Amino acid sequence: QYLTDETNANFSFGSHIPPFQQVYSFLLFLYRHGRPASYTAVTCLALMQRMIKEKSLVLHSGNWQQFFLATLNVAHKARNGGVHLENISDLWLKSGVNDKQSSVFEWQTLSNLNFNAEVRAADYNSVLERLNIIEQEEPRDCL
Repeated sequence: QYLTDETNANFSFGSHIPPFQQVYSFLLFLYRHGRPASYTAVTCLALMQRMIKEKSLVLHSGNWQQFFLATLNVAHKARNGGVHLENISDLWLKSGVNDKQSSVFEWQTLSNLNFNAEVRAADYNSVLERLNIIEQEEPRDCL
């Protein structure tokens, strides 16, 4: 299943790693406009890690924003009684996705997770530990 049209297919699989500045800008935009809680972001990363380990999701430069946002919104809904992130429509537009497509990305995310958005405490703590290592080891001058 492809979530891109034929004109984007070649671009989508052209690179597996998006540029750092693009990732940073997108995450900063999400933080400022979606206002996800830190536990939602950690849950999102744990869920994405599970999907990647189970090989139900292949991230690349053409889909990472959409799947990150879909997973972030699923994590937020799971932790907040089904309530979506603030300004979700604006966040989807920034990702280049319309309302219909956003439903497809969220549905595919849930399907990839076998409709289980729960994260084990050990997996949550593992993500926190890795984030702590990154925070201490990554250079800050490029931000």
